[in-house]
Amino acid sequence: ASARKNLRAIVEQLRTINPTSAIRMIGLYNPFEVLPSAEPQVRAQLLDWNQAIETATHPFRDVLAIPVADIFANRPDRLAGDQFHPGPRGHALIAERVLSTLEDRD
Repeated sequence: ASARKNLRAIVEQLRTINPTSAIRMIGLYNPFEVLPSAEPQVRAQLLDWNQAIETATHPFRDVLAIPVADIFANRPDRLAGDQFHPGPRGHALIAERVLSTLEDRD
C-alpha cells in the first residue's frame, strides 16, 4: 500500500512541476529464471507491481505506463551480460515502445 501511495505522489509531484510534459513510467519485468512451481507466484507479483504502476498513471493527462515484461519474457538474449539489465536490443525495444506513445502528441 505504501509503494502505491508513493507512486501516485511521485506522479502528482511531477505533474505539479510540469503540467504539460509527457510522463512515461516503465513497467517491470522479471529477468530471473524460476522453478515451474514458483512461476504462478512470480507472475502474480509482477502483475501486481505493473498494475500499481498503471493505476498511478490513470488520473493524469498524458501520463502512461509502458509495459515491458513481454519484451523480456523467455528472451534472455535481450538482457545484458549480467542477465539482469536490458541489453542493447532490450533497450531498443523499450525505446521504440516509449517513442510510439509520444508520436502525434498535441
